[in-house]
Amino acid sequence: SLAHGPLLLLRYVVEDVPWAAVGASREGLAGAAGWAARALAAAEALVDVALPVLSRPQERNVGAEEVDTALLGDGGSDCGDAVEGGQQEVQEEEDGAEVNQGDGCGDILGPEAQVVITACWTTVKEVSLVLATVVRHMPLPTMASPSSGADRAAAVDADAVETPAANPPPPEAADLIPTTDAANMLTCDQLRRVGELLLRLLFEMKHNGAVDKTSLALTAVSERLLRATAPELHGLPRPWLEACIRRVLAPGQSRDDIVRRSAGLPFALGALFLAEPSNAPKAMLSRGMNALLAVAAAATSPYLMVTETDAAEAAAATATDSGMETAATAVKVEGFEVRQVWPVVHAFNSLRHAFNDGHLAVDTSGFFAPAIQACLRALRSRAWEIRNSAMLCFTALTARVLGFKNDSHGEACRKAVS
Repeated sequence: SLAHGPLLLLRYVVEDVPWAAVGASREGLAGAAGWAARALAAAEALVDVALPVLSRPQERNVGAEEVDTALLGDGGSDCGDAVEGGQQEVQEEEDGAEVNQGDGCGDILGPEAQVVITACWTTVKEVSLVLATVVRHMPLPTMASPSSGADRAAAVDADAVETPAANPPPPEAADLIPTTDAANMLTCDQLRRVGELLLRLLFEMKHNGAVDKTSLALTAVSERLLRATAPELHGLPRPWLEACIRRVLAPGQSRDDIVRRSAGLPFALGALFLAEPSNAPKAMLSRGMNALLAVAAAATSPYLMVTETDAAEAAAATATDSGMETAATAVKVEGFEVRQVWPVVHAFNSLRHAFNDGHLAVDTSGFFAPAIQACLRALRSRAWEIRNSAMLCFTALTARVLGFKNDSHGEACRKAVS
């Protein structure tokens, strides 16, 4: 592991620290704020190291048949029996390392690619969980800190307008504003950076285990912020949802972007949907589902191509034949022209993930009908990728609407909403 052990220890420590008592004194508050800043900087540095490996796992892909069992040892048997003496000498000559030391057991963990990927994904997993634990347990600012000195100066100027000329504000009036960085362990800017870091991981990673843990962290962070009283904190998750929608519609995508069912993109959207309080209107869920359905509706467009160049050429040729403008042929969603098949695939994969989540079953029930229509219409698409993702989404919808029938026990309608 790169830093799994220290991060795990850090997560346990954060859970047990009495943060209210720490923040009772000025020294404790300053120390906690400095520690939080260093922890966030370290998390960003670790992500920069580990993310390139997890975003391109195909470059280090190693199948089980490529693993040399002789080098991995024999389980509980003596390690000296697993490695022949001649192999040990060759290994020592090539690597310059001692294979048998001390008790005679080699220091072999496995193929290099597997060791590197395991080290990176366990580190990223713990980075996500540490950030979620920090946001969950450390006190949040009652009001967000000003993002710059100009904001603070503007607040002082506003106070000066209301203050009579005979009583000008003292020079330290800015220090009396209750939103100074020195009054908070975590600032609004740091919380925004935490969310953006988690989104970056979900957008780029292709490792299922790391994606799953990171989505849990994003849910915990967003849930805490949505329950905050400060409007600056309460509004932070909404731009993250818009970033997810823009990622779905991003131009210039390739087949690598849809591997592993769009990888972490559906998990990012699902995490934000799950974070909304159950006793309040699901504004982000409605916004996200409507946007995804709008993208999915473009599945039958005859101008969808694999690459942007092919799409532009097809649209231009059709416009020339029909005498119409090229701009009128492309389907527009959220201001983006859907010319490639990949945004539609992302949309169906994200819809499927939302419908498969039992915690969202009731909240997503209002979108069953339009989603079924979109899936059936998408089966007419010329692109196999769209038909495949639409069929998987339709399967999830069928199970959610009708449930499973257990013939052996005579139980029906399991998992169904109604």
